[in-house]
Amino acid sequence: MWAAVFATGPATVTLTCGSSSKTFNVVTGVNKLSVPLSAGKMTVQMVRSGQTIINYTPADYTYVTNPVYCEEFFFEYFPTFRYAEPIFYRQL
Repeated sequence: MWAAVFATGPATVTLTCGSSSKTFNVVTGVNKLSVPLSAGKMTVQMVRSGQTIINYTPADYTYVTNPVYCEEFFFEYFPTFRYAEPIFYRQL
């Protein structure tokens, strides 16, 4: 998992993806971080001067390594993919 951290000051950031977790010391500005992908919840935590700035885990998202493809669901939300011709050639 990759993350871009825009820090207003030095801090420590912990990224967690399933069972993979790593803590980074970030500097003021933009920091590019990564942790290996592992099935499970994704969490980010930032601590500065002993104070937790953010501790966030999306409640409705879990990373999986083998997603299930459901054609009916896909075409329900993307019906134009059923057509072989580009959209701009179809007459409306």
